[in-house]
Amino acid sequence: MNPVQQANGGNHHPIERRQAPVDYNPTNSNHPNRSIRFKRPYERTISEKVAQLIPESKLYNDLVTMERKLDAVLLRKKLDFQDQLGSPSKQKRTLRIFLSNTASNQHEDPQNMENFPSWTLKVEGRILDVPTTSHAKKPLNKKFTQFLKSMYISVQPEDGSEPAQLIEWKQQPNQPNFDGLEIKRKGNKNLSCKITLNLSNLIEKFQTSPGLREITNLESATKSEIIGSIWEYLQFNKLQDPNDRLLFHCDALLKRVFGCDNFRFPLLTSILNQHLFPSKPVNLHYTIRVDQEQTISPYAYDVEVEVEDETRAKLSQILGNSQTQKQIIEFDEKIAANLSAITNSKLKREFLQNFSQSPVNFINKWVASQSKNLEVIFGDSQVNLEQVRKGSYFEQDLVPDAVNQYLATKIQKNVANNLPRPM
Repeated sequence: MNPVQQANGGNHHPIERRQAPVDYNPTNSNHPNRSIRFKRPYERTISEKVAQLIPESKLYNDLVTMERKLDAVLLRKKLDFQDQLGSPSKQKRTLRIFLSNTASNQHEDPQNMENFPSWTLKVEGRILDVPTTSHAKKPLNKKFTQFLKSMYISVQPEDGSEPAQLIEWKQQPNQPNFDGLEIKRKGNKNLSCKITLNLSNLIEKFQTSPGLREITNLESATKSEIIGSIWEYLQFNKLQDPNDRLLFHCDALLKRVFGCDNFRFPLLTSILNQHLFPSKPVNLHYTIRVDQEQTISPYAYDVEVEVEDETRAKLSQILGNSQTQKQIIEFDEKIAANLSAITNSKLKREFLQNFSQSPVNFINKWVASQSKNLEVIFGDSQVNLEQVRKGSYFEQDLVPDAVNQYLATKIQKNVANNLPRPM
Protein backbone atom coordinates (compact mmCIF):
# COMPACT_ATOMS: atom_id res chain seq x y z
CA MET A 1 0.00 0.00 0.00
CA ASN A 2 1.50 3.28 -0.96
CA PRO A 3 1.71 6.10 1.59
CA VAL A 4 -1.07 8.15 0.05
CA GLN A 5 -3.56 5.27 0.22
CA GLN A 6 -2.51 4.48 3.77
CA ALA A 7 -3.15 8.05 4.88
CA ASN A 8 -6.57 8.10 3.26
CA GLY A 9 -7.75 4.71 4.46
CA GLY A 10 -10.21 3.90 7.27
CA ASN A 11 -12.71 6.26 8.89
CA HIS A 12 -12.26 9.81 7.84
CA HIS A 13 -13.76 13.25 8.24
CA PRO A 14 -13.55 15.87 5.52
CA ILE A 15 -11.64 19.03 6.37
CA GLU A 16 -13.80 22.16 6.16
CA ARG A 17 -12.50 24.76 3.76
CA ARG A 18 -12.80 28.38 4.88
CA GLN A 19 -12.37 31.39 2.68
CA ALA A 20 -10.04 34.07 4.01
CA PRO A 21 -11.35 37.63 4.21
CA VAL A 22 -10.76 39.76 1.15
CA ASP A 23 -8.54 42.27 2.94
CA TYR A 24 -6.55 39.70 4.88
CA ASN A 25 -3.48 39.81 2.61
CA PRO A 26 -0.84 41.75 4.60
CA THR A 27 1.09 42.55 1.43
CA ASN A 28 -1.86 44.54 0.12
CA SER A 29 -0.75 48.18 0.00
CA ASN A 30 -4.31 49.31 0.76
CA HIS A 31 -4.56 47.24 3.93
CA PRO A 32 -5.17 49.52 6.98
CA ASN A 33 -2.32 47.91 8.90
CA ARG A 34 0.11 48.25 6.01
CA SER A 35 1.66 51.42 7.43
CA ILE A 36 2.47 49.74 10.76
CA ARG A 37 5.95 48.28 10.52
CA PHE A 38 7.09 46.12 13.41
CA LYS A 39 10.72 45.37 14.01
CA ARG A 40 11.09 41.68 13.29
CA PRO A 41 13.60 39.60 15.24
CA TYR A 42 16.41 38.25 13.11
CA GLU A 43 18.08 34.89 13.72
CA ARG A 44 21.72 35.53 12.87
CA THR A 45 23.31 32.30 14.00
CA ILE A 46 24.03 29.39 11.71
CA SER A 47 22.49 26.08 12.77
CA GLU A 48 24.68 23.10 13.65
CA LYS A 49 23.60 21.11 10.58
CA VAL A 50 24.58 23.96 8.27
CA ALA A 51 27.80 24.56 10.21
CA GLN A 52 28.87 20.97 9.54
CA LEU A 53 28.81 21.74 5.82
CA ILE A 54 30.48 25.17 6.02
CA PRO A 55 33.80 25.20 7.94
CA GLU A 56 33.94 29.02 7.91
CA SER A 57 30.68 29.24 9.84
CA LYS A 58 32.57 29.07 13.15
CA LEU A 59 34.20 32.41 12.38
CA TYR A 60 30.80 33.89 11.60
CA ASN A 61 29.27 32.59 14.84
CA ASP A 62 32.23 34.05 16.77
CA LEU A 63 31.50 37.43 15.19
CA VAL A 64 27.83 37.13 16.18
CA THR A 65 28.85 36.38 19.79
CA MET A 66 31.21 39.37 19.80
CA GLU A 67 28.46 41.58 18.37
CA ARG A 68 26.10 40.59 21.18
CA LYS A 69 28.71 41.53 23.77
CA LEU A 70 29.29 44.84 22.00
CA ASP A 71 25.54 45.51 21.90
CA ALA A 72 25.38 44.93 25.67
CA VAL A 73 28.22 47.43 26.25
CA LEU A 74 26.59 50.02 23.97
CA LEU A 75 23.26 49.55 25.73
CA ARG A 76 24.87 50.24 29.11
CA LYS A 77 26.53 53.36 27.69
CA LYS A 78 23.23 54.50 26.23
CA LEU A 79 21.54 54.13 29.62
CA ASP A 80 24.40 56.11 31.21
CA PHE A 81 23.88 58.89 28.66
CA GLN A 82 20.16 58.95 29.41
CA ASP A 83 20.91 59.28 33.13
CA GLN A 84 23.21 62.21 32.40
CA LEU A 85 20.50 63.89 30.34
CA GLY A 86 18.17 63.56 33.31
CA SER A 87 20.60 65.31 35.65
CA PRO A 88 20.66 69.12 36.11
CA SER A 89 21.77 70.84 32.92
CA LYS A 90 23.70 73.72 34.46
CA GLN A 91 27.35 74.00 35.39
CA LYS A 92 29.00 76.51 37.69
CA ARG A 93 31.88 78.45 36.16
CA THR A 94 33.87 81.50 37.17
CA LEU A 95 33.41 84.81 35.34
CA ARG A 96 36.45 87.07 35.84
CA ILE A 97 35.78 90.80 35.41
CA PHE A 98 38.45 93.39 34.55
CA LEU A 99 38.12 97.18 34.91
CA SER A 100 40.20 99.83 33.17
CA ASN A 101 39.94 103.25 31.60
CA THR A 102 41.73 105.50 29.15
CA ALA A 103 41.92 109.29 28.98
CA SER A 104 42.46 111.45 25.92
CA ASN A 105 42.96 115.16 25.13
CA GLN A 106 43.21 116.04 28.80
CA HIS A 107 45.47 119.05 28.10
CA GLU A 108 43.13 120.53 25.50
CA ASP A 109 40.80 123.42 26.10
CA PRO A 110 37.47 122.08 27.43
CA GLN A 111 35.73 124.54 25.08
CA ASN A 112 37.39 122.97 22.03
CA MET A 113 34.56 121.07 20.36
CA GLU A 114 36.87 119.04 18.10
CA ASN A 115 39.38 117.69 20.62
CA PHE A 116 37.51 117.89 23.91
CA PRO A 117 38.86 116.07 27.00
CA SER A 118 37.24 112.65 27.46
CA TRP A 119 37.58 109.34 29.22
CA THR A 120 36.55 105.78 28.29
CA LEU A 121 35.61 103.18 30.88
CA LYS A 122 36.06 99.52 29.91
CA VAL A 123 34.25 96.67 31.68
CA GLU A 124 35.45 93.30 30.34
CA GLY A 125 34.94 89.72 31.39
CA ARG A 126 35.71 86.18 30.37
CA ILE A 127 34.98 82.67 31.60
CA LEU A 128 37.96 80.97 33.19
CA ASP A 129 39.01 77.68 31.63
CA VAL A 130 38.66 74.56 33.76
CA PRO A 131 41.92 72.94 34.90
CA THR A 132 43.42 70.88 32.09
CA THR A 133 43.16 67.11 32.35
CA SER A 134 43.79 64.20 30.02
CA HIS A 135 40.29 64.83 28.67
CA ALA A 136 40.50 68.62 28.63
CA LYS A 137 37.42 70.49 27.52
CA LYS A 138 37.48 73.15 24.87
CA PRO A 139 37.29 76.75 26.11
CA LEU A 140 33.73 77.87 26.63
CA ASN A 141 32.64 80.08 23.76
CA LYS A 142 30.59 82.56 25.77
CA LYS A 143 30.65 86.35 25.64
CA PHE A 144 30.65 88.59 28.70
CA THR A 145 27.33 90.29 27.90
CA GLN A 146 25.57 86.90 27.67
CA PHE A 147 25.71 86.77 31.46
CA LEU A 148 24.22 90.24 32.02
CA LYS A 149 20.63 91.38 32.20
CA SER A 150 21.60 94.97 32.86
CA MET A 151 24.45 97.18 34.07
CA TYR A 152 24.21 100.49 35.93
CA ILE A 153 27.18 102.84 36.35
CA SER A 154 27.08 105.75 38.76
CA VAL A 155 29.90 108.31 38.32
CA GLN A 156 30.62 111.38 40.43
CA PRO A 157 33.67 113.65 40.78
CA GLU A 158 35.84 112.77 43.74
CA ASP A 159 35.52 116.27 45.16
CA GLY A 160 31.72 116.08 44.99
CA SER A 161 31.50 119.28 42.96
CA GLU A 162 28.90 117.80 40.63
CA PRO A 163 25.93 115.47 41.17
CA ALA A 164 26.23 111.81 40.31
CA GLN A 165 25.39 110.68 36.79
CA LEU A 166 23.73 107.36 36.05
CA ILE A 167 24.62 105.36 32.96
CA GLU A 168 22.39 102.40 32.11
CA TRP A 169 22.82 99.43 29.75
CA LYS A 170 20.22 96.69 29.25
CA GLN A 171 20.35 93.46 27.30
CA GLN A 172 18.07 93.63 24.25
CA PRO A 173 16.55 90.71 22.30
CA ASN A 174 18.60 89.59 19.30
CA GLN A 175 21.41 91.92 20.32
CA PRO A 176 24.96 90.73 19.50
CA ASN A 177 27.12 89.82 22.49
CA PHE A 178 30.57 91.20 23.27
CA ASP A 179 33.52 90.43 25.52
CA GLY A 180 33.25 93.86 27.10
CA LEU A 181 31.46 97.19 27.23
CA GLU A 182 32.98 100.67 26.72
CA ILE A 183 31.45 103.90 28.00
CA LYS A 184 32.86 107.16 26.69
CA ARG A 185 32.09 110.55 28.21
CA LYS A 186 33.49 114.08 28.30
CA GLY A 187 35.48 115.01 31.38
CA ASN A 188 38.82 116.08 32.79
CA LYS A 189 38.32 115.15 36.45
CA ASN A 190 38.90 111.96 38.38
CA LEU A 191 35.62 110.19 39.10
CA SER A 192 34.40 107.75 41.70
CA CYS A 193 32.55 104.96 39.93
CA LYS A 194 30.10 102.35 41.20
CA ILE A 195 29.26 99.54 38.76
CA THR A 196 26.18 97.40 39.42
CA LEU A 197 25.83 94.16 37.43
CA ASN A 198 22.57 92.21 37.32
CA LEU A 199 23.46 88.69 36.21
CA SER A 200 21.28 86.61 33.95
CA ASN A 201 21.08 83.18 35.57
CA LEU A 202 19.77 80.17 33.69
CA ILE A 203 17.50 79.40 36.64
CA GLU A 204 16.06 82.26 38.66
CA LYS A 205 17.37 82.37 42.22
CA PHE A 206 16.03 84.25 45.22
CA GLN A 207 17.45 85.64 48.41
CA THR A 208 15.71 84.26 51.49
CA SER A 209 14.55 86.22 54.51
CA PRO A 210 16.40 85.69 57.83
CA GLY A 211 13.51 83.63 59.22
CA LEU A 212 13.28 81.41 56.14
CA ARG A 213 17.05 81.02 56.25
CA GLU A 214 16.73 79.44 59.71
CA ILE A 215 14.35 76.82 58.33
CA THR A 216 16.06 75.98 55.06
CA ASN A 217 19.68 76.92 55.81
CA LEU A 218 19.72 78.45 52.30
CA GLU A 219 20.75 82.04 51.62
CA SER A 220 20.26 81.99 47.83
CA ALA A 221 18.45 79.21 45.95
CA THR A 222 15.75 78.45 43.41
CA LYS A 223 12.15 78.24 44.48
CA SER A 224 12.05 74.46 43.95
CA GLU A 225 15.17 74.01 46.11
CA ILE A 226 13.59 76.08 48.88
CA ILE A 227 10.33 74.11 48.77
CA GLY A 228 12.28 70.85 48.81
CA SER A 229 14.22 71.97 51.88
CA ILE A 230 10.99 72.93 53.67
CA TRP A 231 9.51 69.53 52.82
CA GLU A 232 12.49 67.81 54.41
CA TYR A 233 12.06 70.01 57.50
CA LEU A 234 8.37 69.08 57.76
CA GLN A 235 9.07 65.36 57.39
CA PHE A 236 11.99 65.37 59.82
CA ASN A 237 9.90 67.07 62.53
CA LYS A 238 6.79 64.92 61.72
CA LEU A 239 4.49 67.89 61.23
CA GLN A 240 2.20 66.21 58.68
CA ASP A 241 -1.39 65.64 59.76
CA PRO A 242 -2.12 61.88 60.00
CA ASN A 243 -5.65 62.25 58.60
CA ASP A 244 -5.15 64.94 55.96
CA ARG A 245 -1.82 64.36 54.17
CA LEU A 246 -1.86 67.87 52.65
CA LEU A 247 -2.23 69.61 56.01
CA PHE A 248 0.83 70.50 58.09
CA HIS A 249 0.95 71.84 61.65
CA CYS A 250 3.49 74.54 62.48
CA ASP A 251 6.00 74.22 65.28
CA ALA A 252 7.32 77.26 67.17
CA LEU A 253 9.79 78.25 64.41
CA LEU A 254 7.24 77.94 61.60
CA LYS A 255 4.65 79.88 63.59
CA ARG A 256 7.12 82.72 64.08
CA VAL A 257 8.13 82.81 60.39
CA PHE A 258 4.83 82.00 58.63
CA GLY A 259 2.51 83.57 61.23
CA CYS A 260 -0.03 80.70 61.23
CA ASP A 261 -0.82 77.55 63.19
CA ASN A 262 -1.15 75.26 60.16
CA PHE A 263 -1.20 75.43 56.37
CA ARG A 264 -1.98 73.27 53.37
CA PHE A 265 1.01 72.33 51.25
CA PRO A 266 -0.42 73.58 47.90
CA LEU A 267 -0.57 77.09 49.48
CA LEU A 268 3.11 77.04 50.46
CA THR A 269 4.18 78.90 47.30
CA SER A 270 2.00 81.91 48.11
CA ILE A 271 3.25 81.90 51.72
CA LEU A 272 6.87 81.96 50.54
CA ASN A 273 6.43 84.98 48.26
CA GLN A 274 6.80 87.41 51.17
CA HIS A 275 10.06 85.72 52.22
CA LEU A 276 11.76 85.66 48.80
CA PHE A 277 13.66 88.58 47.29
CA PRO A 278 15.55 89.08 44.03
CA SER A 279 19.17 88.02 44.06
CA LYS A 280 21.64 90.67 45.10
CA PRO A 281 23.44 92.36 42.20
CA VAL A 282 27.22 92.48 41.90
CA ASN A 283 28.60 95.87 43.02
CA LEU A 284 32.07 96.96 41.93
CA HIS A 285 33.89 100.18 42.92
CA TYR A 286 36.48 101.84 40.70
CA THR A 287 38.17 105.22 40.30
CA ILE A 288 38.34 106.67 36.80
CA ARG A 289 41.66 108.53 36.55
CA VAL A 290 42.34 111.11 33.85
CA ASP A 291 45.87 112.10 34.90
CA GLN A 292 47.38 109.34 32.75
CA GLU A 293 46.54 107.86 29.38
CA GLN A 294 45.61 104.41 30.65
CA THR A 295 44.65 103.10 34.07
CA ILE A 296 44.14 99.40 34.85
CA SER A 297 42.60 98.24 38.08
CA PRO A 298 45.04 96.15 40.12
CA TYR A 299 42.14 93.88 41.06
CA ALA A 300 40.12 91.35 39.08
CA TYR A 301 36.71 90.28 40.31
CA ASP A 302 35.52 86.66 40.17
CA VAL A 303 31.80 85.99 39.99
CA GLU A 304 30.19 82.54 39.98
CA VAL A 305 27.80 82.07 37.06
CA GLU A 306 25.79 79.21 35.61
CA VAL A 307 26.34 77.96 32.07
CA GLU A 308 24.60 75.34 29.98
CA ASP A 309 26.26 71.94 29.95
CA GLU A 310 27.61 71.61 26.42
CA THR A 311 27.89 67.83 26.66
CA ARG A 312 24.10 67.53 26.82
CA ALA A 313 23.72 68.68 23.22
CA LYS A 314 26.29 66.10 22.09
CA LEU A 315 24.61 63.33 24.09
CA SER A 316 21.22 64.24 22.64
CA GLN A 317 22.71 64.14 19.16
CA ILE A 318 24.21 60.70 19.80
CA LEU A 319 20.99 59.25 21.22
CA GLY A 320 18.87 60.80 18.48
CA ASN A 321 21.01 59.55 15.60
CA SER A 322 18.51 57.38 13.73
CA GLN A 323 20.61 57.08 10.59
CA THR A 324 22.98 54.58 12.22
CA GLN A 325 20.05 52.51 13.49
CA LYS A 326 18.58 52.41 9.98
CA GLN A 327 21.88 51.11 8.60
CA ILE A 328 22.02 48.40 11.27
CA ILE A 329 18.47 47.28 10.40
CA GLU A 330 19.39 47.14 6.71
CA PHE A 331 22.45 45.01 7.49
CA ASP A 332 20.33 42.68 9.65
CA GLU A 333 17.87 42.25 6.79
CA LYS A 334 20.69 41.40 4.39
CA ILE A 335 22.18 38.91 6.84
CA ALA A 336 18.77 37.28 7.38
CA ALA A 337 18.28 37.03 3.61
CA ASN A 338 21.71 35.44 3.15
CA LEU A 339 21.11 32.93 5.96
CA SER A 340 17.78 32.04 4.38
CA ALA A 341 19.53 31.50 1.06
CA ILE A 342 22.09 29.25 2.76
CA THR A 343 19.31 27.23 4.38
CA ASN A 344 17.56 26.83 1.02
CA SER A 345 20.84 25.74 -0.57
CA LYS A 346 21.26 23.12 2.15
CA LEU A 347 17.77 21.77 1.43
CA LYS A 348 18.53 21.62 -2.29
CA ARG A 349 21.78 19.83 -1.55
CA GLU A 350 20.03 17.22 0.59
CA PHE A 351 17.37 16.84 -2.08
CA LEU A 352 19.90 16.14 -4.83
CA GLN A 353 22.06 13.99 -2.56
CA ASN A 354 19.12 11.72 -1.67
CA PHE A 355 18.17 11.54 -5.34
CA SER A 356 21.69 10.48 -6.32
CA GLN A 357 21.76 7.70 -3.71
CA SER A 358 18.45 6.01 -4.68
CA PRO A 359 16.67 7.71 -7.60
CA VAL A 360 13.67 5.32 -7.83
CA ASN A 361 12.78 5.24 -4.13
CA PHE A 362 13.40 8.96 -3.80
CA ILE A 363 11.12 9.81 -6.73
CA ASN A 364 8.34 7.59 -5.34
CA LYS A 365 8.56 9.21 -1.93
CA TRP A 366 8.79 12.67 -3.40
CA VAL A 367 5.76 12.15 -5.68
CA ALA A 368 3.77 10.79 -2.72
CA SER A 369 4.76 13.79 -0.62
CA GLN A 370 3.85 16.25 -3.36
CA SER A 371 0.52 14.51 -3.90
CA LYS A 372 -0.24 14.79 -0.22
CA ASN A 373 0.68 18.49 -0.21
CA LEU A 374 -1.47 19.07 -3.28
CA GLU A 375 -4.47 17.47 -1.62
CA VAL A 376 -4.01 19.66 1.44
CA ILE A 377 -3.69 22.79 -0.69
CA PHE A 378 -6.90 22.14 -2.61
CA GLY A 379 -8.74 20.94 0.48
CA ASP A 380 -9.42 17.49 -0.91
CA SER A 381 -7.51 15.65 1.80
CA GLN A 382 -9.48 13.34 4.02
CA VAL A 383 -7.53 12.57 7.16
CA ASN A 384 -8.09 9.56 9.35
CA LEU A 385 -8.33 11.18 12.77
CA GLU A 386 -7.64 7.90 14.55
CA GLN A 387 -4.32 7.54 12.74
CA VAL A 388 -3.41 11.17 13.41
CA ARG A 389 -3.70 10.48 17.13
CA LYS A 390 -0.96 7.86 16.86
CA GLY A 391 2.69 8.79 16.85
CA SER A 392 3.42 6.35 14.03
CA TYR A 393 1.50 8.60 11.64
CA PHE A 394 4.19 11.30 12.01
CA GLU A 395 7.00 8.80 11.57
CA GLN A 396 6.21 8.28 7.91
CA ASP A 397 8.89 9.10 5.37
CA LEU A 398 6.82 11.90 3.83
CA VAL A 399 6.60 13.92 7.08
CA PRO A 400 10.20 15.30 7.09
CA ASP A 401 9.84 16.36 3.47
CA ALA A 402 6.53 18.05 4.20
CA VAL A 403 7.99 19.86 7.20
CA ASN A 404 11.03 21.00 5.23
CA GLN A 405 8.80 22.18 2.41
CA TYR A 406 6.61 24.10 4.85
CA LEU A 407 9.57 25.75 6.61
CA ALA A 408 11.24 26.68 3.32
CA THR A 409 8.03 28.32 2.10
CA LYS A 410 7.63 30.13 5.42
CA ILE A 411 11.22 31.43 5.32
CA GLN A 412 10.82 32.66 1.75
CA LYS A 413 7.68 34.57 2.71
CA ASN A 414 9.42 36.16 5.69
CA VAL A 415 12.38 37.18 3.57
CA ALA A 416 10.06 38.65 0.95
CA ASN A 417 8.28 40.70 3.63
CA ASN A 418 11.60 41.98 5.05
CA LEU A 419 13.05 43.10 1.72
CA PRO A 420 12.73 46.87 1.08
CA ARG A 421 9.92 47.66 -1.29
CA PRO A 422 10.20 50.24 -4.12
CA MET A 423 8.79 53.63 -3.23
